[in-house]
Amino acid sequence: MPAGRPQLMVSGTLGAALVLGALVAGCATAYSRGAEAFSAGRYDEAAREFEAAAEAGTKRLEALTGLGIARYKIGDFAGAGDALRRVVAEDPRRGEARLYLALAELGQEEDVRALEDLQTLRPLIHHPRIKATVDRAMVAIRGGLSGSARQLVAASLDDAVEWARDVREARQHGPVYPLEPSWTLYRDLYYPRLP
Repeated sequence: MPAGRPQLMVSGTLGAALVLGALVAGCATAYSRGAEAFSAGRYDEAAREFEAAAEAGTKRLEALTGLGIARYKIGDFAGAGDALRRVVAEDPRRGEARLYLALAELGQEEDVRALEDLQTLRPLIHHPRIKATVDRAMVAIRGGLSGSARQLVAASLDDAVEWARDVREARQHGPVYPLEPSWTLYRDLYYPRLP
């Protein structure tokens, strides 16, 4: 048993399995609730749940990443940076954590640090659209950013990641409207002159 964890006395193999299952299910539930709240846009709730999951050690790096991104979404840039720095210190190849760390740094007007994180992130990106968005953001940051330009750069990076997340979920869950007529999806193929 790992050091620092309390030992439970349970008689019988079944009792031990039930206690262990309850502990694991409780921890996993915090992570699941955090993911559900995040998907629904309830970022305060998501941050609380991800923090509980991270403290419990359940999917710790994923929970810390979720915590950092949720904190970013509610505007807690310092809290986001703290959580995401812990993630990239342990696993520097976690691209989403590195990207949102750069966004948190942009939110704190730490443009040099944000640029360094984006440069570190750049070779880890496989998708050409996200890579192009990161390239444009780095050019803008190097040129100097006003407050509104900084917000626009951060929003474009955040939107690129959200877009990729939406595409991934769509692929996993199949068509949302399986009976939707093809002309609503592929209008340009049938009516190329319509706006």
